[in-house]
Amino acid sequence: GEEVEVRITSLTNLGLGVGRYEGECEARRGMVIMAPFAIPGEVVVCRVWRNHASHASADVVRVVERSAHRVEPVCGLFGQCGGCQYQHITVSEQRKWKRSHVAEALARLAGSSEVVVEDTRGGAREYGYRSKLTPHYDAPTDGRVGAIGFNDLRRRIVDVERCAIATDAVNERLASLRDQVRALESTRPRGATLLLREHATGVATE
Repeated sequence: GEEVEVRITSLTNLGLGVGRYEGECEARRGMVIMAPFAIPGEVVVCRVWRNHASHASADVVRVVERSAHRVEPVCGLFGQCGGCQYQHITVSEQRKWKRSHVAEALARLAGSSEVVVEDTRGGAREYGYRSKLTPHYDAPTDGRVGAIGFNDLRRRIVDVERCAIATDAVNERLASLRDQVRALESTRPRGATLLLREHATGVATE
């Protein structure tokens, strides 16, 4: 696809960086570009992979001007797996944007800009805190289950053996549940979404 250079000015509630193309191509000038894993304030080169009526979807090819809030993700699947969108951003900046998204949503619902939203509160742990996961798998091919994990941006399932933001208990149950699914793969004609939820006495699954 075509490559364009864009300054990212905002972040959607799905974690997509948003910018407006202001380059030399007249046909694209003013077009809104949405790209995952970009941070407001950055200048990035994006490769457009789909055009929509109101914007273009793109992937970041390289970061030209890097944000001070960019950090190295812990998870090796970050950028492929769609289970989370913010590991490349400092926690303080994540919380600022989450507060902004809540404020914008409430303002739209209330029809007023006077809505007051307090700062986002969070725990001390940056990883290993999520107590609920909903991994998916597609229908078996030739009697075998393929990837068990989360969709990427193009709705393809990425195989996830362990989730960096999930609790240890959830990850332990995920490992055994993956084995159970594969043991029963020949008897399951369709795919499914699994639910793992940690509570006071253990991890429940559905």
